[in-house]
Amino acid sequence: MKIDSLVCFQAVTKYKSFSRAADSLFISQSSLSKKIMSLEEELGGELFIRKGNNAVLLSSFGEYVSNYINNITEDYDILLSATDNYRLNHQRKMIIGTFLNIAHSGLLKPITSFEVAEANFYIETLEKDHTNLKSLLQTKQAEICFGYKELLGDVPDYLVTPLYSDPLILITTKEFADMNGWGKSINLAALKNIRFCFPREDMEIFTFLVNSCKANGFIPQLTNSDVRLGTIRHYISLGMRCTLQFESISRSKFYNDRFTFIKLENQPRLTMAMYSDNTRPRRIRDAFVRHIQGYYYDTDR
Repeated sequence: MKIDSLVCFQAVTKYKSFSRAADSLFISQSSLSKKIMSLEEELGGELFIRKGNNAVLLSSFGEYVSNYINNITEDYDILLSATDNYRLNHQRKMIIGTFLNIAHSGLLKPITSFEVAEANFYIETLEKDHTNLKSLLQTKQAEICFGYKELLGDVPDYLVTPLYSDPLILITTKEFADMNGWGKSINLAALKNIRFCFPREDMEIFTFLVNSCKANGFIPQLTNSDVRLGTIRHYISLGMRCTLQFESISRSKFYNDRFTFIKLENQPRLTMAMYSDNTRPRRIRDAFVRHIQGYYYDTDR
C-alpha cells in the first residue's frame, strides 16, 4: 500500500468526482482511477459508488475504512514534520572535499570557525589529491570542494567561487641563496641548473610544477624521490635541494628561520576555488558558502 493511493482516496472523497480529484492532485483521471482500483483490490472491497454525471459517493465499505485512512495520512504528515524538525534541531553534517595540505593553507580557519558557530552540526572532511577531488565532484560525493580551479576545471552542477590567487615561490636556505647570488626575487628561467625536489603526493600539482619550468625553457633537474613536503623540508634545510611551492602553504610548512623564500618574477600561479553544489538549496550549505565568501572578500580581515 502506497501513501499516494490513500491521498487519492481522500481527494475523491472530498470532491465526489474523479475528474476534479485528479485535477487537484495534478495527475490524469486514468492514473487516479488505477490507483483507486489498486487500493480496492488490496483492501478487498469497493470504495466508491459511481453515480450519474461522473459523481461518486463513498460505499459503505468506503465509509468504514475512511477513518483508518485519514488516521494513516495524518500520521504520515506528522512523521514528515517530525523528521524535518529533527534535521533542523539535531546533529547534521556536511561532507566537503579538500586538497592535500589544507592544514597549512589557512583555509581551515574559516571552515572550523563555521562549524564552531553552528549548533548540532559537524563537517566531514575528505582530504584528497586533485585527481580524486575531480572524482568526488563528478560523483557528487561532496557538497563542497576546495581545490585549484585550473586543475579541477568547470564541473556541471557546481558553482565555482575563486578565493585567492596562489603564486609559486622558490624555497631554499639563506646559505644556498647567498652562494648563488640570489636576491629577494628571481626569474624562473635562471634556475635551469638547480637540482629540485618536487612532492609527488598530488600528481596534478607535480605536473604543474614541471610544466612551469618547461614554460621557462628548461626541464627541471629532479631527484628520483617520491616524497612528501616534510621530507623535502629536511633535504632543503641541509642545502641539498630547492623546491617550488605555493605561497599559501609555504609560511606554515617551512616555518623556521632556516628557510628563505624567493619571489619568482614571472610568478606562475593557480587559483584556489570553492566548488559548491548548485542543484538544490540547503540552508546549512548556503550559509557555509556565504561564510567562506565573507572571510575571503572582507577587505578589513
